[in-house]
Amino acid sequence: MRTLKDIDLRNKRAVLRLDLNVRIQDNKISDDSRIIASLPTIHRVLKDAKNLLIISHLGRPEEGVIQKEFSMKPIADYLERVIDEKLQLLIT
Repeated sequence: MRTLKDIDLRNKRAVLRLDLNVRIQDNKISDDSRIIASLPTIHRVLKDAKNLLIISHLGRPEEGVIQKEFSMKPIADYLERVIDEKLQLLIT
């Protein structure tokens, strides 16, 4: 089976679909274990890839409705700190 190590990411755009659906209380992450588990993959892709797009979700928002309590902003802020990279959060 091919793994991430087998893929040449040099100067390529990469997309990661990660399970970053973590518990957030008072706008703070209370359990970061899923994020921490994703860090080796994120670092590996960032090392070689030209761009990285991370796709995830939080909770079970109503379809077609943007709900503030399901914002990925706390997770994006957390990732910026732990990977020491500036991120752009896309609201969809």
